[in-house]
Amino acid sequence: MNSQGNTDQQLIEYLETIPDVYIGATLPCATDERILAIVSGVIEGTPKERQNLFSVMTRQAGGILQLFGERMSMLSVRKQNPDLLACGLVAMALAKEPDERSMTMRLTLLYRSAQLLGLEADEFFKQATQCMELRSSSLGHITSFLKRTPRLKGIDGMGYREVAGPSGLVYVAGYFSSVPAGLLYENEPSIPDHLETIFSLVERGSGSTSRLESYYDIRSRIEVTPQLAGELLALLHNGSHDTRVVLSLGGLGVKEAIGVLKNQLTADTGDFLLGFKIDAALALWWLEQSPQALQFSLEAASQDPTLGVRGHVAINLRYFECCQAVKTLRDMLAGEGSFNVKYYAADSLLKLSDPAGTIELQELTTKLRSQDPQIQKELFSEIDNLIAQRPLMDCLD
Repeated sequence: MNSQGNTDQQLIEYLETIPDVYIGATLPCATDERILAIVSGVIEGTPKERQNLFSVMTRQAGGILQLFGERMSMLSVRKQNPDLLACGLVAMALAKEPDERSMTMRLTLLYRSAQLLGLEADEFFKQATQCMELRSSSLGHITSFLKRTPRLKGIDGMGYREVAGPSGLVYVAGYFSSVPAGLLYENEPSIPDHLETIFSLVERGSGSTSRLESYYDIRSRIEVTPQLAGELLALLHNGSHDTRVVLSLGGLGVKEAIGVLKNQLTADTGDFLLGFKIDAALALWWLEQSPQALQFSLEAASQDPTLGVRGHVAINLRYFECCQAVKTLRDMLAGEGSFNVKYYAADSLLKLSDPAGTIELQELTTKLRSQDPQIQKELFSEIDNLIAQRPLMDCLD
């Protein structure tokens, strides 16, 4: 029996009733509060009480606790509250027999949030879980995670990126996955329903790269009216950091957005809005091929890998038809970094330097994975030949 009068079995049964769509619910929501009370009770309880709860834990209930941990990684930064982050980490430690990759993916989010809160992340992880005297595989995963190199603790390698909605930080799986509206808005969505419908039309069925293509080609399916342009501009002027807004303005060719987009790129917002600003730079490029937009994107490509934006930039650079973008993508392939980043860099480089498709992406990425120095040497010789055969203009001259 816990402090709320529920048995451990009743708590598990409650967790099992929560649907998976909970991950995209408004943040925070009533379910967060209920689970937060459960986890707080675990932290405040005795070792025996913690062991009793863990002994009846199920994989289904543990899966919900992992979703809670992911949500707390975002809410803790929004509220600037390390205690919420600690509860998220403890919830992860309670999960029974979790999938190792899913567990690692979410641990990168919690780790990144500790950094955003200005904490010494490794030490915070150890202190937050020191009350857990459990022999659980989850705790073993956490311990193993802390032994990783800094690059392998970053969200970039797991395919996550940071965006900032009206309510604050959102971690998105997949560089261009749609952002659940519940995570963007703490209260009622401020974006009108008819605009949500337009965004849904553009993004329907699109993957990581085709989503950008849809925004780039938005004019072919949506009429650009003064009212639509005005509503999108008003959202941007009123402080919206929804990437769909800036991509729509760029894709629709709303020239009136140029000034405010330039201001967004120079605003002192730190790392928090970097993902949004990368898309703002692309929208600006679509509107006027601004050197400022290119320079911002090139600098973002050299950011610390733990910021989780290099793959995002690698995708966007396919639209910058200039020699600087090609060189940066080539450097991404040759340098240190996750395979996710290199995959997107390879795809974009082929779009720019090999539009005829003489090299298959799968063939290129297979060679990239090779540890054979001779194969690597031949690969980059082939890439350099492609680049030389299709020289692009210097956009910063």
